[in-house]
Amino acid sequence: MRPPASAYRPTGAADLEGGAGQRFIDHPANWHGTFLALDISPHSPNLTAIFAQGLLGKITPPRSVDMSSIPIGIQIGVEATAVVKALAKTAMRIGGVAMSDATRRSGSDPGTEEQLVDILGRNRLDPAFMVHFRSITARSTQEAISHFMKGLVLESGAGPTVTHALAGDDPGLLSVVAQVSFLAWSHEAQSLAQALTQAIEEDLVEGGAATILGLNYVSLLGTIRACQEQTAAFSWEHHYAAVEHKINAELQSTSSSSSRPKKRRKTSGTPRSGQLKSQPLRASDRAIPYIVLRAMVRSLEAVQRFPEERVLQISCDEGIASLVVWCHYVLGISTLVLIDDKSIPFGDEPHRVTLARCRSKLDVIAVLMEPKAEKVPVFKLVGSDLDPHLHGDHRAQARGFLKTILNSRDVTDDEISHLARWLLCDCLAHFHSKNPFDPNHRVEAGSARSHSSSSWTGKVTQLVSMNHIMQGEIRSAIAFLFDTDPEDLRNMSHTVDGALRRRAGVSWPSVLSLIYAFARVKDRGTCGAFPLSLEQFEHIGPAEHALSYERGFRGFVPNPAVCFEILGRLLLGPRFTREHISKAFLVSERGWSIFFPSLEATDPEDFDCGVIHIKPGVPARDGVRKARIVDGMTDFGIGSTNTVTFTHEPEEVSFWPGVWSADLVGTSIGYEGLDAFAVMQSYDWAHNRRGCQKWRLGFREKQELCMDFWILKRCSCNADPSEETVKKSIDDLITGDINPISTYTLRFPKERSPAAETPERVLQGGNNWLFFVGGDGAARWLGADGFRYIGSRETPAFSRYIRGRRCCVRCATNFLMPPALILL
Repeated sequence: MRPPASAYRPTGAADLEGGAGQRFIDHPANWHGTFLALDISPHSPNLTAIFAQGLLGKITPPRSVDMSSIPIGIQIGVEATAVVKALAKTAMRIGGVAMSDATRRSGSDPGTEEQLVDILGRNRLDPAFMVHFRSITARSTQEAISHFMKGLVLESGAGPTVTHALAGDDPGLLSVVAQVSFLAWSHEAQSLAQALTQAIEEDLVEGGAATILGLNYVSLLGTIRACQEQTAAFSWEHHYAAVEHKINAELQSTSSSSSRPKKRRKTSGTPRSGQLKSQPLRASDRAIPYIVLRAMVRSLEAVQRFPEERVLQISCDEGIASLVVWCHYVLGISTLVLIDDKSIPFGDEPHRVTLARCRSKLDVIAVLMEPKAEKVPVFKLVGSDLDPHLHGDHRAQARGFLKTILNSRDVTDDEISHLARWLLCDCLAHFHSKNPFDPNHRVEAGSARSHSSSSWTGKVTQLVSMNHIMQGEIRSAIAFLFDTDPEDLRNMSHTVDGALRRRAGVSWPSVLSLIYAFARVKDRGTCGAFPLSLEQFEHIGPAEHALSYERGFRGFVPNPAVCFEILGRLLLGPRFTREHISKAFLVSERGWSIFFPSLEATDPEDFDCGVIHIKPGVPARDGVRKARIVDGMTDFGIGSTNTVTFTHEPEEVSFWPGVWSADLVGTSIGYEGLDAFAVMQSYDWAHNRRGCQKWRLGFREKQELCMDFWILKRCSCNADPSEETVKKSIDDLITGDINPISTYTLRFPKERSPAAETPERVLQGGNNWLFFVGGDGAARWLGADGFRYIGSRETPAFSRYIRGRRCCVRCATNFLMPPALILL
């Protein structure tokens, strides 16, 4: 903690002002051209030693007092006060340690935060912006991820860094949080951390200071991501939209109101009149050039503190909207934008920051001027090819995402509405197409086939799979992505002009994949602000969705795993790799998470079929935040078990006796690498004289396992769902009492005994194989997992089914078309 300002104020130092360890001479007229600052924080001992004697004079320590001359009552009071002060200091020290520990566990770094207060925290936030920012970022929630993982929660909103900034008495930390949150919204975190680290290092070198005083890249990267996650509820997109709309409207009005450009002789280095007028600001132009970032970090405090004495002039080819948001909206500095001889003011005169658009990156320049000495700049920075590049991470909110993309390609609102209705028509046509090679063939409820004997009237009435999508969800997803009312899509357009399709400039198979992905998202109403990467959307290709467009859409409906990868790519942006997401069942970035429904499935039939969840928050355990949750080590135990194998063409059929006795022992939570929690579930089974077997399953493993199954949810006969009734039905299958046309043969166990005594059975009826495993959901999970070792996933020899609790054995067996495997 820094000492109070009064501890360093010498007698007669009324001409010094500042706070939090900084002392500045009151007016630049007294500087004689020198910008002199004293940092007396413990992070800068060298500066303290150099300037303390000259600026502050000699600091006289307080005299010691002879306590013997003071009455005993007062002495006791003084001693009691000393004890209270000592306890208070201890409590503050313990509290400080706890706060620092919580900050580190959230991914940030207390030392880096203090350094950023020295660098960015001296910039004062605009009062109106600060109130708005505080009110939104102060909210925080914790939500359980799964009843299996009680130690893991989704933490959303303010974490230790933001809480400290909002509750503390240092406005500098809140200023840091707001500015870092802003910079992280439009820039890729790694390149931003690299640029800030290098900018401070170059300033230290120019000032003759040791570079060890600079920022640590790894710690800074963690702090940037922590600020980004903890302020995810604040929408920077609205500020960008306001700036870009105002500038583009001015440019458009200038272009439309001007007559034919006058002929002008073209000179070297001078653009033709009107050459840049057709280039509006776009989301892809938001990245700030490195030299400009360095100039902003160096000069914004001086521009704010002495508005009459400092003017910042910037010429850049991109980042103009970002600079307006930073200067005007965040810090309240009046800013003027100059584009194509058009002046666009943000704030009242006089404008302390001027932004002019130049033609290329080599023309980027930043100059800090003193109006009284215009010919002698305080500093001048010029861009070069050696400057580090700040990569933009351009985002748009999920609600209206496709409309945002089409608007950026100059497609009108009426044309966008027409395209939305056409997409709905063609998407439904593709959805209902019958493709015999489609492994994800869909069957709506009520359309299931039945192969009962004439004496049996019951039938399966609900058949679903993990690849299931309801037709109504497609309409809702299109309305969501175009930010329109679903009722406006009632009048579908069966055709659309080919020229309009081409002018839109998007990959229509990628658009269809995105629609299918969001058709699987549950509770879309709560994820409207979900930040999707505009750049990564351009990179979604056939490798991701296996769809094409040629007089209509062709290809398979992407299954949940493919949709999870598409959404993960759009969320992770530049950080996306298939290796990063392949083992994960939860992925988090920018304060949002996507995850599978397997987290809550007690039984294989309990899946919320075909669904993906998107929620605000980051997975955390005891305050430790990670970016992913992956399966732990699960390849254990199966190879050591006694397998029963039945010879059958074209594949062998296997079974693991004893799984009926399975118990879920527990769910273990560990770590993998630096950015992931590793979770797996352990099962004990086959309790006999040979000992207890082990089996492990991960949640991603469960998800992919159930994607291979159809689930017979319910039938029409309303039979008793109790386990005793099921066991009796299994016995009747063997005797032929249920289905006299096709009697099943008992293949395991060898001795015929009632199912009530040995609650597991393997029965064969032609090319249909029935597996009955008694017990709870744990036993059925292991029974279903055994199906993975029968046949090949790429070319499965059998259709695979799971009987739900509300479907009787008789309806389930009559439904099957050979070859099939079913878990009863």
